[in-house]
Amino acid sequence: MKSIVLSLIVIALVAVPHRASADDRGAILDAIARATTTADAFARAAAASDDRAVRKKLAPKATDIVDDLNSLGRRAKKDDVAVSALQSDAANIAKDTAKLIDLVDEASDKTERKTLRAQAQLVDQALAQITKQLADAKPAKPTAPRPQPAMAPASFKQLLDVAGNANTDQQKFEVINAAGANWFTANQIGQLMDLINTEAVKVNVASALWPHLVDPQNGFVVFGKLELEGSKAELRRRTGAR
Repeated sequence: MKSIVLSLIVIALVAVPHRASADDRGAILDAIARATTTADAFARAAAASDDRAVRKKLAPKATDIVDDLNSLGRRAKKDDVAVSALQSDAANIAKDTAKLIDLVDEASDKTERKTLRAQAQLVDQALAQITKQLADAKPAKPTAPRPQPAMAPASFKQLLDVAGNANTDQQKFEVINAAGANWFTANQIGQLMDLINTEAVKVNVASALWPHLVDPQNGFVVFGKLELEGSKAELRRRTGAR
């Protein structure tokens, strides 16, 4: 039976990544831009140093951070990149930024060492601001799924047969729920509800499939399969239907 159930699942159900809202994405991009400018100034100062160790060791590391920040900025502009992915990238850059402060000690001149340390700390602070913006980012508002054609008659008949052959109402619900990535007409949902004997499980079936109802104007057919007013009220509460 498990293999049959799996054959009915046409779309894998996965956790939706947390993507930043438009406003928060703008704040994140601003923080990245400021950090990039700060890091670039530091890299240029290190590259222009008279100290060979600073030019050969510190400047390349600072330039790598600038490149990484530019890459982070490009990724942050994409709507489909999750905040968690940006956080991971920012954390890696922050680790490299922290190492800059240690590399500053390569400078032999005390005054230059002090200046470079102050600049490295500014880069570190800029990365901390990026981290804060990412942590504070609110998720973007989810978009409603775009309606698709209702489940084809042949496939729907197979679903009816498999669910109907299940031993208990709960097992029938599990079969039906496994096919929940498909789209259904109100009449199809009603037929599936007819396979169920328990009112509470009928409500579970209806509420699980309601988001993929292609003809919500015919939702009364679904509600008509419920006998108890309490069950109908529960379905309204779950689906937001009136």
